[in-house]
Amino acid sequence: MKISIDNFFRIFALLAVVSATVNVAAAQTTTTVSATGIVREVTAEKFSLQEAASTSPNDYTWSTDMIYVDESGNALSSNTLRVGLPVTVFYSFDGDRRVVSKVIVRTAAPAPVTENAPVTQPVIQPVIQPVTQLAPANSSQGVVSSFGPNSISLKSDLSATPLTYDLGKTTTFVDENGQPVSVATVKSGLPVTVYYERDGDLIMATQVVVTKSMNPPASATAHVPATPPATDPNPK
Repeated sequence: MKISIDNFFRIFALLAVVSATVNVAAAQTTTTVSATGIVREVTAEKFSLQEAASTSPNDYTWSTDMIYVDESGNALSSNTLRVGLPVTVFYSFDGDRRVVSKVIVRTAAPAPVTENAPVTQPVIQPVIQPVTQLAPANSSQGVVSSFGPNSISLKSDLSATPLTYDLGKTTTFVDENGQPVSVATVKSGLPVTVYYERDGDLIMATQVVVTKSMNPPASATAHVPATPPATDPNPK
């Protein structure tokens, strides 16, 4: 009977050794996997990662021996991890938990590709054409009669007397190509086109276009009466 009990304890001890060996082997063959994405949240116990193939962030648990490195393998501080950072994590499962052992901080975010992702239409910016000439409803062409800091008078076929247009801070002076010209170029006798708007009794010039040449209006040409031919008072 004693031999049988000894054999029993030997068998029990052998089974215990085999069980421990299996557990160690199982622990040593724990599968480590990796995931790449953008850090969405960081807390004291875990952080979440938005991966390309996932519609919602996945949670990862810190491990006591977790290391941080850059893409070249250089060690980084644990404070490096922050929201918005692209990373690759190496982890293993402990039940339902993803326990991280290594974090590689990336310099560029991976391009996310998600199924059934909404297609974002490109934003088409309107093309703004350069303004070469204002086109208000009213304009007048003629020759400068007088010019001052607050007004410009114009001789034209539309009126027997010069028409006066008020000048403001927004009045622009340009040439026929729409290029700005100096106010000093405007002087009496210069052919111009004045674009204007009416504000009650005021006629406000919005733009003065200096033209190279024009047919002088009738009001700008001095009228010289015709001289009849001389006649001999004493015809033969």
